[in-house]
Formats: sequence, C-alpha cells, structure tokens
Amino acid sequence: MPEVITAYRLTRDTAGLLENIAEGVFDKEIHAQRLATYLELPGHLMIIAVCGKQVIGQVAAYVHSHLDEASDVYIDNLGVAPPFQRRSVARRLVDEVFAWGKR
Repeated sequence: MPEVITAYRLTRDTAGLLENIAEGVFDKEIHAQRLATYLELPGHLMIIAVCGKQVIGQVAAYVHSHLDEASDVYIDNLGVAPPFQRRSVARRLVDEVFAWGKR
C-alpha cells in the first residue's frame, strides 16, 4: 500500500503536527515563541506535508507587496526529508502555494 502524504496549512490548529518532524525538513529546531509569532503574521503561509504522523516537508511563503505593481507571492523556504525527495512532495507543496497566491 502506498504511503499517503497529506498537505496542511500551518495554523494554530495544525501546529501540533510539528511535534514529529523528520530530519532535514527544517534547518534548525522550531522554537515555540517564534512559531507563535509566525502564526500571527498576516500574509505569511506555511504548508507542511505529513506522512503518517510525521512532517516530511514544508514550504514557507509570504505576500510580497510593491509600491508600483501588484503584489506577488515569494517562496522563502522549502524543505523535504531526504527519504521523501524525488517523490513530488516539493512540487505538491509549491502547487499549494500557487493556489493560495491566486486566491
């Protein structure tokens, strides 16, 4: 049976998923206060990919506002645990950001 990978937008309700993160998804350890601050920032987005009960990927993006043109979405960070690389996880995460940006 193939592994099911589900994408979630990181919110206060889904932040508990960060209790089990595969190695290589983030550069450093998650700090509770930084997470709380991040979740409060308007125009910021993080999508996490979860397999079973483990976070195996993430993409962080935000709305980049300009004075002289329309806003766009900037992808700031993308990480996928090595065992899940080359399995379209990153593509799926980026597609979720594109869909958010269009909205």
